[in-house]
Amino acid sequence: MNRYLDAVAERVVIFDSATGTNIQLRHLGPDDFGGAALEGCNEVLCATRPDVVADPHRSFLESGSELRFLRCRRADRYSTPTLVLRTELALAR
Repeated sequence: MNRYLDAVAERVVIFDSATGTNIQLRHLGPDDFGGAALEGCNEVLCATRPDVVADPHRSFLESGSELRFLRCRRADRYSTPTLVLRTELALAR
């Protein structure tokens, strides 16, 4: 956290990744999400298609982005605590 505060104190830091938008541009189908019931739950892609989640973040870093973050905020709307745990563990990796 100190590195972030140091950067903000020193200069303007832009913090916007549009990760969801980048993922939607991939036109994924039910199989990518692990079935029709999970289609549209981008967070589950951490477990089912980690490459799809990694690609936008890689491009942000390549373009000079200093900040990035990942979070699972909707996985619990789609399924059980087991899926949420699986998704969170995949995200942490």
